[in-house]
Amino acid sequence: MKAQTPFWPLLKNELNLWQTLGIGQTAILLPYWVCGGALPLLALFRDGMARGNLATLFATGILPIIVAMLLMGLTTWMPYATIPALSSLFSPPSPIPGAVENASGLEFLFTRALDRRILFRARSTALFISVLAPLFFGVIASLFVHEIRFLPFDNAPAETNQRRDEQYFKVFPLQHKGVISHGAVAYAAWLAAGGTTAFLLLQWYYTLIARRVKSSNWWTALYAGAPIFLLPIFFVVTMRESVRMHFDVFEDSFLFFSGHPLAIVVALAGLAGMSQIWCERRFSQLELL
Repeated sequence: MKAQTPFWPLLKNELNLWQTLGIGQTAILLPYWVCGGALPLLALFRDGMARGNLATLFATGILPIIVAMLLMGLTTWMPYATIPALSSLFSPPSPIPGAVENASGLEFLFTRALDRRILFRARSTALFISVLAPLFFGVIASLFVHEIRFLPFDNAPAETNQRRDEQYFKVFPLQHKGVISHGAVAYAAWLAAGGTTAFLLLQWYYTLIARRVKSSNWWTALYAGAPIFLLPIFFVVTMRESVRMHFDVFEDSFLFFSGHPLAIVVALAGLAGMSQIWCERRFSQLELL
């Protein structure tokens, strides 16, 4: 008789967030979930913001703020799921899916006859569900929201409006009054794909540097904090280059995704599979130092 895999009990254990979540921890996580699930759609449809017009949404500059908030949360929680020594250096500020709260619990898991690859799989799955679920709920919610439009600005240069019209016509069959067919779904799916890409890249990075972070040397935690420190620099450089080169990196990436959704989803699935196999193998070779 085939033995039952320990993945599901481990996943259930990692997802026991609601059993330990208090008022203080809820105050930390709730803004992240609202930001990831509701705020992107509110920014697109709220009367005081874009009012369903994509041109206005990308011009307001609110998307970089939303993306920065999501990435800050992800770069804060991901190290606890991928770097064993970090639990000895710092205690997690809140119940984080995939994180072991103290070194003794981590040592217990590492010294038992447990497949570390399955342990890492459960931890990464719990973190993926917890941090990216709001984005995928947004995709579902976008099926029931109003239509979105693309209406260029009246005060924008004619050449700019013409260029943007051509870009959107290549991707979307614009209907009467600039209505974009299935535009809301494309927008929400673009955010979910971007979040998944960031998740995979950060998981790969933290698994790569996990061996360098040692509980006996507090300064090695700087390796884990590098993405957090580099995020503001990345956004400043990106925004400055966008102004100088007269392009919007967010709008261009949205149009690219909307023009090749199936290919990008398939590529992401393949990348996720290869990344997970590599990360599990590397995690299984770590030692509790």
